[in-house]
Amino acid sequence: MNYQAHALHSSFERGRKSGFIVIDTEALTFRTGATETSVTLPLQGLEISLGGAGNRLIYFRHPDHPDWTLYSDDQKILENPFLVKTAACTEATRALKKKRLFSITSVVAFLFCIAMCAIGAYFGLHLIARVAANSVPPQYEAKIGKKLFALVTADKHFLELPKELTAITDPLTQAVTDKDFSFDFYLIDDSSINAFALPGGRVVIHSGLLLNATSAEEVAGVLAHEISHVTLRHHIRGLVNRTGTVLLVQAIFGDASALLATLSELGGDLSSLKNSRAFELEADHSGWELLKRAKINPHGMISFFQTLKKEQNVLQKTIEENLSFLSTHPETEERIQVLNALWQKEGKTLQGHTLQIDYNQVKQEVEAAVRKAHRPEQDSGSNGGPNP
Repeated sequence: MNYQAHALHSSFERGRKSGFIVIDTEALTFRTGATETSVTLPLQGLEISLGGAGNRLIYFRHPDHPDWTLYSDDQKILENPFLVKTAACTEATRALKKKRLFSITSVVAFLFCIAMCAIGAYFGLHLIARVAANSVPPQYEAKIGKKLFALVTADKHFLELPKELTAITDPLTQAVTDKDFSFDFYLIDDSSINAFALPGGRVVIHSGLLLNATSAEEVAGVLAHEISHVTLRHHIRGLVNRTGTVLLVQAIFGDASALLATLSELGGDLSSLKNSRAFELEADHSGWELLKRAKINPHGMISFFQTLKKEQNVLQKTIEENLSFLSTHPETEERIQVLNALWQKEGKTLQGHTLQIDYNQVKQEVEAAVRKAHRPEQDSGSNGGPNP
């Protein structure tokens, strides 16, 4: 078997010539042609070493021919049945395997570092965004919330909130530990099952949510989730994420002016109302804790998901188009599983926390308000609800 090779010797033009190596039981011979023999190195005493870029070349030398050096980039030469019997070949093969292992390890380590850097950058950016968001005054959030409120409710018909609903909202707002925010609740005539919070603390409830909920605890679960979006500053964190790292770093070190100017431009963007999957799950967990502090059974949050999951096929289109609390991102089933895990852990101590409220009375009042809003004679008048 021949192996492509090169020889270094002063007799060649420019000291180098290409050819091939032939190995037999006694020697390794370099030839430049079918019959021309340049040099023969005995296997006995043959020296083999690795070299070149990345140790990809195999060098052959012999003390009897010190002015000759042969080399090949065909590493299969080390598998030659005559060459493998030499001690030099055994040592070179061991070195080659070591080099390959090192190369593989280096690649794996490099990819691992890249992955760690990517993960670090992801979580680092979110941490930076959280810190930067905390530099934005809550009053500024309230201004953005007011601006968005005007946009999203421009064509909506407001309904009067049932007085009994304060039995749900008061315990929740009183249990909020971050007193930088105040909460106002609004009811609009909309059959979709939805509620959403705006930066600063305005919470808009759709009539469809109250009419489809089966208990006060279910409504409390939804509102606790929405309140948590506010206290966790998800809206402003979402906006901050879009402003760029430089502005975030400036805000962290005390200069929030550029960040505030950018937020002022982004604040009117309705897409800022969308929360990420991570934010939704975080609000679920925070809402659960808020319900506990408010002495409200948090299982209502689970039962609300379960009730709507049964109707999800019917409501799918509406959910995808309109819902924030029940958006399929993350999946409702996943959220139920996460909350059920909490219930399995804590439920025994929370089952007595039931709201003292006639929820059927609440639904009747909402139904009456909706019917009134849809009477033809009312359509031509004012929107009939509280003016924000």
